Amino acid sequence: MLNEFVARLAIALPLTCLAAVLVLLAVRRGWLSLPSFGSRPARSDWKSLVRARRNAAEGDTPLHVLSVRALTPAARVAVVNFRGRELLLGVNGQSLVVLASADDSASCPSRAERQP
Repeated sequence: MLNEFVARLAIALPLTCLAAVLVLLAVRRGWLSLPSFGSRPARSDWKSLVRARRNAAEGDTPLHVLSVRALTPAARVAVVNFRGRELLLGVNGQSLVVLASADDSASCPSRAERQP
């Protein structure tokens, strides 16, 4: 009787742990979404940028996402082309900030100008 219990446990425990890891991976990658509780938004801003990239590929918006780089797990930098202007955006879960514009050279001093 004890041997049967141990045999079942030896099979069920690894399968349960594997299922838990697969669910956590699916949530982390965005394949599954969990219900949101409280005031935290369900989707972060970078996911809307990815959605905008897909729409821009179809040609129905003037927004084109050129590049996205992750700085931290929560913060990203994106280069977008909006109506002919290239913008550098800082994106995290709570905000989206325009860091620089390609035609706005005054806000982005070159490396030589920063040297004292």
